[in-house]
Order: sequence, then C-alpha cells, then structure tokens
Amino acid sequence: MSRTFETMLDSYAELAVKVGVGLKPGQRLLVRASIECADLARRVTDHAYRAGALLVDVLYDDEQVALTRYEQAPEASFDEVSTWAADAMIKGTERGDAILSIRASDPGLLKDQDPDRVAKVQK
Repeated sequence: MSRTFETMLDSYAELAVKVGVGLKPGQRLLVRASIECADLARRVTDHAYRAGALLVDVLYDDEQVALTRYEQAPEASFDEVSTWAADAMIKGTERGDAILSIRASDPGLLKDQDPDRVAKVQK
C-alpha cells in the first residue's frame, strides 16, 4: 500500500509527540516552528492533545520577516535582542513543559546581507 505524503507527515507528527518529546498526559508542549512547517506543527498539536497535553503553544518564525530586518531596519536594530521567546522557553523548561523545534530554513537567505549584521544577530 502506498502511503501519501500527508499520511507520512501525520505519522511523523505522532512520532515526534510520543517518542521525540515523550509527551505525558497533563504536560504542556511548546512548539517553535518555521512558518513553512505550519502543517507539521498543526499535526503535532493535534497529536499532542490526543496524547493528553494540557496546553500546546506554537511560536512561528518567519524568515521573510527576519530578512526584512536586514533590508530595512536601522543599524541600531542589530544591537537589540528580543528575549521573550528565550524567556518563554526557560519558564517552560522550569515548569517541566516539553519543547519541540521544527525548522526548515533557506541556507542562502542571508547570503547578500552584511556579514557583520548577521554575526550580531547570531550572537
């Protein structure tokens, strides 16, 4: 029997929840995902609730938004750091939440950007 991409993606989501993070009933799940991975994140959310998750939060990253920063933001922007996402992950970890990251990135996205800016952001 041939499995469709959607069926395999759903199986992968279930595997990520049950084995990857080993989600336990009553546990919260924080999912960080690239916007390109929204379909997988939605399926993970579904399987997490089926497995008894108390709450599932999904935080999406959008590479195009990041690229716009490099192209349009003032130089001072590259000395600024948003801490809310890291704070959420630290608090979740302290609370015992499961955390899952789903990434799909374009390795050439920043190839034409100022390497000094890229280095500042990556620090």
